[in-house]
Amino acid sequence: MAAVDTARVDQVAIIEVLEQIERFKSALCAWKAAHQELFAGAQADHRGGWISGAHGLQPFQPNEAIPDDLRRALCGLESDEPSFFRASGPVFVGGELANLVQQAHQARVDLDVTSRPLRRLRAGLLARLPQGGEVGGGNLQHWLKLKPHQSIWRAVTATCGVPRLQIRYAVRPLLLVGAQPVLPRKASFSLTPHRVISRRHPEKVLRALEEQLESADRVDAARRDLARLASLLRAPVQPDLAYIYSGDIIHHVNFTWGEGSRRKVKTSLPLFWCGTPIDIPPPDPAAVPRRRRSDTKYSNVPILETLPIYASIKGVDRLSSSPAQLVDRPVTNSD
Repeated sequence: MAAVDTARVDQVAIIEVLEQIERFKSALCAWKAAHQELFAGAQADHRGGWISGAHGLQPFQPNEAIPDDLRRALCGLESDEPSFFRASGPVFVGGELANLVQQAHQARVDLDVTSRPLRRLRAGLLARLPQGGEVGGGNLQHWLKLKPHQSIWRAVTATCGVPRLQIRYAVRPLLLVGAQPVLPRKASFSLTPHRVISRRHPEKVLRALEEQLESADRVDAARRDLARLASLLRAPVQPDLAYIYSGDIIHHVNFTWGEGSRRKVKTSLPLFWCGTPIDIPPPDPAAVPRRRRSDTKYSNVPILETLPIYASIKGVDRLSSSPAQLVDRPVTNSD
């Protein structure tokens, strides 16, 4: 009996969960109201700008409507498409909208705080499942489908009427730099290729290459790669290996203040510039930096033909000076 009592100590009473859901509903309503008010204010009295979103670059003049990409990214909640929530660029508005930007940002913070306990709670930790009258009869099915190891989050969002709520987008912080009393002297957007890097043990690379041998059109290249990997493993000091591929292009906004201080911020949301407009041109896609950074650890080209496997730069430098000449060869795949 004592063991049973101990097992129930960490269980969460359903009344506590229902109270958390009510607080979440309130925060969600405040979120919607704050963002709708901000967008309506910007739409009614903006001073132009540009938006880079799902439909590409869209400039707009003071007498034109703000692109709908901004409304979706700023005020949207229900979508399974990540590009739906991305819209960067400056929106020039008057100083009177600074408070609305601050309020929308705070609504995002509050939504994050109130939703976090519900996002982390697993069904198996509930003292009991809710009843139909507690969550609405039509929503009970979402709770009954839960397995003990699953989060209750989807059932919660269904109960609140937003079953496809993308919380990770709804709680991203807004850029507040343009809504501060002292605005930067200069602002510019830049594009950065997102490189996804995952360390790979040589044995794992070896197994992947052996799988390539089963493909008739890649068998010759796979055999050459196996020979290269074997030479690599015989080296006195083996370089680190990593699987690297290119992800999305990331927008950054760069700020410079009058006293010379600088700040670079990654963003997928617009910059509401609440003051006298300044020149903030769209970034040039051709200007994406391609030179090796001083802190880059891995080579710019893969060391294998059939897999995007890269070696640490020091290892590549050692290998390129050896008889094997592992990196002085044509490569068919690219980063």
